[in-house]
Amino acid sequence: MSKKLNELIENGVIGDILYMSGTKGIYTEKDRICSNDYGGGALMDVGIYLVSFAHMVFRGSPTKITASSKLKNGVDSQTTVILDFPTGQAVLAVINGSENYSQDYYIVGTKGTVHVTPTADTPDRITVKILKKEGKPDGDTQVFEFPLIESKNHYNFPRSEGLGYEAQAVGEAWRSGKLETEEMKLDDSIKIMETMDGIRAQIGLVFAADKSNGNSEKKIIH
Repeated sequence: MSKKLNELIENGVIGDILYMSGTKGIYTEKDRICSNDYGGGALMDVGIYLVSFAHMVFRGSPTKITASSKLKNGVDSQTTVILDFPTGQAVLAVINGSENYSQDYYIVGTKGTVHVTPTADTPDRITVKILKKEGKPDGDTQVFEFPLIESKNHYNFPRSEGLGYEAQAVGEAWRSGKLETEEMKLDDSIKIMETMDGIRAQIGLVFAADKSNGNSEKKIIH
């Protein structure tokens, strides 16, 4: 899915990217998500998918971060983020407390839109709509589907088999003696984590591990 989306963006199918939105909702009381000691919170558990997606769409790091959260028991139960990039904005929202939440991405360009569904962590459909031109009743619409990997294994979360593509990419890189994949360079991973740290600094999300490592005051972008 990500390869096709990158292809659409690079070829300028929907023009220059102006805006994107992404949302993800979950409902769980698991310690690893609801506990500060385990580095929990909605941002760290599912927000990483949205932040990574925004970096991919806008081809780089944000120049400004604006974030707001609701904290509960030392972790964020929900967080909303605006990332300003040189060419546009990304608005991202994650929540732990309800699955009745939009689970997708919208990308708006100068020539059309892209809708990525059905979930923010394992999407399998891209719908591209090109703006209608003068003299034509409607613009063109294309749908690309990417079925999840078939598996007989039991997973803790619905659609977790979609993460198998990540495992395949890592396995192929390892067998080839590579330390990174074409889809996700090490430098890209560092930039994404810098954005995550910047968001945490804005919302005051400090973990026990940060304090023990002396990083509680670390701030990346404001």
